[in-house]
Amino acid sequence: MDPLTCAQRFYAAALATDWETVASLLHPDFTVVESSGLPFAGTYQGLEGLQTLGAKVYRHFKRFSATPVEFTAGENSVAVLIKAEGIGRQTGEAFETQICEWLHIEAGQILRITPFYFDEKLINTV
Repeated sequence: MDPLTCAQRFYAAALATDWETVASLLHPDFTVVESSGLPFAGTYQGLEGLQTLGAKVYRHFKRFSATPVEFTAGENSVAVLIKAEGIGRQTGEAFETQICEWLHIEAGQILRITPFYFDEKLINTV
């Protein structure tokens, strides 16, 4: 499967909580590495790690949604621009920001996701 199709199928399945499809798109050595400056910092491995990360992210906010808005594919990678919005748990204030997730694809599966937050400070203070 080409990288773009893999990424698009992954985000569609993740948003639909179709964990069987998500698992089929993850490489056996799959990891997500979140920045040390975030409240959910760390390295998460496999489907279980991805689900643990998701639970931590959603607990950090009163409300949170992440919507992929653009995909840019290379030979073995995909950059995904994501619109993130919600309500902060600490402040109760609405927020909107962007995240770019870099997906490294190997053998038609996602090996690694590295997220880059446009406003990391916002994520920590809302």
